[in-house]
Amino acid sequence: MKTVLVSGANGNLGTAVVLSLLQNGYKVIALVLNEDMKRSFISHINLRTEVLDLTNETLTSQFIQELIE
Repeated sequence: MKTVLVSGANGNLGTAVVLSLLQNGYKVIALVLNEDMKRSFISHINLRTEVLDLTNETLTSQFIQELIE
């Protein structure tokens, strides 16, 4: 099963993309900006929701390294 990373997942377009990917059998890592957005986001067995501010290069780099490992 392929995994897709979606940034801005809690926006209108992002949510539609996440739902479409899940319906088509993908695992999805959904990135949202804060914990409130994470708590209110959809739930699915193939969905992992993470809080990440992509403007923070250090945290983004650490997150990507963790995904690779």
